[in-house]
Amino acid sequence: MHPGGQDHQSRSLDISSSTLPEAVRAAADQARAEADRTEAEGRLSAGLVQALRTTGVFRMWVPTELGGTGVDPVTAIATIEALATADASTGWCAMIGLTSGALAGLLPEAGARAVYASGPDAIVGGTLAPSGTATITDGGYVVNGRWSFASGSLHSDWLFGGCALVQNGEPKLREDGRPEMRMIFMPTSELGILDNWDVMGLRGTGSNDFAATDVFVPEHLALALDTAPWAAGPLWRIPPLTLVFPPMAAVPLGIARAAIDELVALAADKVPYRSSRRLAERDTAQAMVAKAEAAVRSARAFVLEAVGGIWESAQREEPVSLQQRAIARLAGINAAHAAADAVDLCYEAGGATSIHTVSLLQRAFRDVHVATQSVVLS
Repeated sequence: MHPGGQDHQSRSLDISSSTLPEAVRAAADQARAEADRTEAEGRLSAGLVQALRTTGVFRMWVPTELGGTGVDPVTAIATIEALATADASTGWCAMIGLTSGALAGLLPEAGARAVYASGPDAIVGGTLAPSGTATITDGGYVVNGRWSFASGSLHSDWLFGGCALVQNGEPKLREDGRPEMRMIFMPTSELGILDNWDVMGLRGTGSNDFAATDVFVPEHLALALDTAPWAAGPLWRIPPLTLVFPPMAAVPLGIARAAIDELVALAADKVPYRSSRRLAERDTAQAMVAKAEAAVRSARAFVLEAVGGIWESAQREEPVSLQQRAIARLAGINAAHAAADAVDLCYEAGGATSIHTVSLLQRAFRDVHVATQSVVLS
């Protein structure tokens, strides 16, 4: 059956099953155990980053020509969802590294080989926002700028940032009069990381600002998003922004799954104030769990349906239609907000227990509402 078929949907519905590779389950266990530390320190530990490398998540969408595995989007979704269920910040950072790997197929091949010279598990992050300038010079560009929301900035090997090209002191314009833009890839060691990620949720992602001051970047490390890919395979027949939506949506879906599981566990023992019955025996609590479960499962099914059709088109070497692209974005946004609704139901059903800092429900509440504020999912 093709990747959008029932066998793939069934495989991804049970994200805790043994169908996930052992390395992914081990990394998820470690992420869960370190969740408090991750949030307190605002970053993933070196050991957890290494565990993620071991899963192969960062090489999943790196071109096979560079040692990547080129896995199908459903496998990517299942992996990110499992990690996000264990810890939202870990899942988000894994998603950023995974999706950034696909950009290597669009960079000039020499640039892609430079980024992944150390191997396909190099970690790449960054931001598309055009918050910098790249002044054209001999052999490349001199880059200056400051970019925000660079998730994984403290463990990434490379960061990219959107830049407007400058030539002879003036913005370089396209034929249609718009500024000429590039995504510029830079070694993190040549950048300044500003420790300013102080937010209510996804606190462990280290989504800090980063800055470049007169950094020289060779021409082959500049990417125009309308460039035809050099890498072979179905992944690079999918528009890059369309490819991002499914694994990004997997993060809030994983957060919601964790919230539902936590509420069910809580309800088995909790006897609410002025009640003689356990929370699990109350009709209202049962209804709220049912609504949350239905919201998450139906949203996931929509994502899988959308990505299945796109993957089938890519495998057949057919162009991804505008309608398919629109549906993929709709499915991703719907999943994020359905997940937030599900978490809200669980948080409310948990009562006063939910407000304590030791409760996973309050963390899920904070994390999912930060995820939905992403420009891609809002």
